[in-house]
Amino acid sequence: GTTVMVCYMLIFASLGSYVLWILAAMLGWRKFDKVASRERRAAALAAALGQAAAALDDAFARLAGDSVVGSESIRVAGREISFDRVAGDVARISFANLCETPLGARDYLAIAGRFAGLLIDHVPVLTSANEPAARRFMWMVDALYDRQRFLVASAATDIANLYQGHNYSFEFERTGSRLGEMTHRGAHAEST
Repeated sequence: GTTVMVCYMLIFASLGSYVLWILAAMLGWRKFDKVASRERRAAALAAALGQAAAALDDAFARLAGDSVVGSESIRVAGREISFDRVAGDVARISFANLCETPLGARDYLAIAGRFAGLLIDHVPVLTSANEPAARRFMWMVDALYDRQRFLVASAATDIANLYQGHNYSFEFERTGSRLGEMTHRGAHAEST
């Protein structure tokens, strides 16, 4: 059968006196047998994606608090990186706009320097077909991790199964480890 998962990963870390927490919860999944119709699979996926989008909307609203929501651009080396939804030091952006555009490690460092956290929609399973996006995702996680920032994302699968490509298998182990460590730190901060 086919398994469709949409994960809501809320990964927080401690940042000085700015202590946040972790919530990693499965929003929806369905296992379909081979006889399930394409329409039923598409409807279930749409429902799961809708749940993930609603959860990200809710997380963004809670993190934004009373801050004014607007758009913002960051200029790095002559390039504009645009964020449609920014509130204070939190931004929401799609995976496509953040990792499927020609950005480099320097860009992600600037983003991590500007925002305390990012909310990212629709992180796909990363395969050989989207290796450049996988590399950019790794750079982004490194920048957020090094600056002790947080990430909230809707993803097509869990961290352990996120990368299924070949070129960056070794490197992505580090990314997965960093995401896991961020998750562990966040869970520990929440329990204390």
